[in-house]
Amino acid sequence: MPGAGSGPWPEAGLLHALLDLTADAVLVADAASGRVLCANAALERFLGMPEGLPEDMTIDRLCESGSAALSGAPATGESAPVGAAEARLLRADGSVAPAPFRFRRVTGPDGERLILVAPTAPAGRSEGADHARRLEQIGLLAGGIAHDFNNLLTGILGQASLALAVLPPDSPARGPIHKAAGAAGRAADLTRQLLAYAGKGQYQIASVDLNELIIENIGLQETAMPPRARLRLELAPDLPTVLADRGQMQQVLMNLVINAAEAIPRAAAGRVTVRTCVRHVGLEAADDSPAGLHVAPGDYVCLEVEDSGTGMSPDVLAQIFDPFYSTKGSGRGLGLSALRGIVRAHKGGLLVATAPEQGTRFQVLVPVEPRGAVPEAAASPVRAAAAPAARTTVLVIDDEPAVREVTCDMLATSGIAAMAAADGAEGVTLYRGHHDSIGLVLLDMQMPGLSGEETMGRLRAVDPDVKVVVISGYGETEALRRFTGSGILAFLQKPYDCASLVEAVTAALR
Repeated sequence: MPGAGSGPWPEAGLLHALLDLTADAVLVADAASGRVLCANAALERFLGMPEGLPEDMTIDRLCESGSAALSGAPATGESAPVGAAEARLLRADGSVAPAPFRFRRVTGPDGERLILVAPTAPAGRSEGADHARRLEQIGLLAGGIAHDFNNLLTGILGQASLALAVLPPDSPARGPIHKAAGAAGRAADLTRQLLAYAGKGQYQIASVDLNELIIENIGLQETAMPPRARLRLELAPDLPTVLADRGQMQQVLMNLVINAAEAIPRAAAGRVTVRTCVRHVGLEAADDSPAGLHVAPGDYVCLEVEDSGTGMSPDVLAQIFDPFYSTKGSGRGLGLSALRGIVRAHKGGLLVATAPEQGTRFQVLVPVEPRGAVPEAAASPVRAAAAPAARTTVLVIDDEPAVREVTCDMLATSGIAAMAAADGAEGVTLYRGHHDSIGLVLLDMQMPGLSGEETMGRLRAVDPDVKVVVISGYGETEALRRFTGSGILAFLQKPYDCASLVEAVTAALR
């Protein structure tokens, strides 16, 4: 068929360039003969014909069915209403792809033209599913970025703490170094938000009573209220406990209450209601949560925050879980996207109901704690036997040079001997040759070649009583899940400074 830059219309090259920028499939045909006059790149890709359609292609040949409805569009000129028809398009590989076309028949100087437009998403893939898949991919990217960024921050914070340790108290350099360390600490806070968004945050899982948590934080919640707004609690009696990180649940509560308070106009009377209840989710409702947060059937504790504020339009609702999206002029953080990651990490669900001028209701579902359950974070670490006092050297196994260097420097400054390995294989070799003097291994969880878990297994093959502290830019929950039953001694979150490193090492060497 005619390619870009050709066609019966004036400025045909510009027309084709514009059409090729369009994500939807676009086709223009002669209404009388059905011959395809031009098609954009999206349609050619959809049909599997990147080199273009044949010159003699017609609508009847292109459509297995539906061509009659398309050809029968009334010729009422450029003001004709847009019609709709379901066509089955024949692809280059012989397969048939359904395509819901919108079409219009237009009369021009060269005769009547039929213009057709269709979405090119694969069959069975909804816009919501695509959006959820994109968010999932962003989550994976965010987790990887947070991990790598935490490695860099370990070097920055570590070197800053080393400088502060060796500088005299009256050194004028201490002030700028303190400020640099503070900025790095704020960057570390952002990486924690990224990990929360990716569902890989640092959690300490324990039995949590959400009613108790809400009551304990009522004072902080009331400070977020506008002058004429009121906070109301409707807490279900005898609420079951959940297995959760208390701090993360507090962040969820405060995030929702602050958002609800900000949705109420400052000069208007309004209310924010915090409710709790137990909700049973059956098979038929297990997949009704947005943004891909599907939940398994079962019993859930529901934390609900409802406001009487301005509500959200469908367009705004579709974007609220996007990173850094904000209706307040500029994004101020990961906000609801981080909240979504926290809920996902707790195997929960998140439901939203809203309408313009009708307020908004968020429901967070967290699984009811099973009877007799043992908190995961408390059960996983296994303390190995105490090492002889002579074994005081620390082996640092990490693939990031900056982490190895600053960790060994911080240990040396504190009088602790250290040696370093750039990967798991080198670490196992060093441990095999020096395990009589090595009393502790600091082991990175994520490394090329041998993974942290594989390295741990080989270290234990050399010495079943090896003492290992896992260090990682990912969170503790992820580390404990991956090292369950392996006998790790403790977990040290990156980025760490000299004080936290020495504290963890000293405790492990006792």
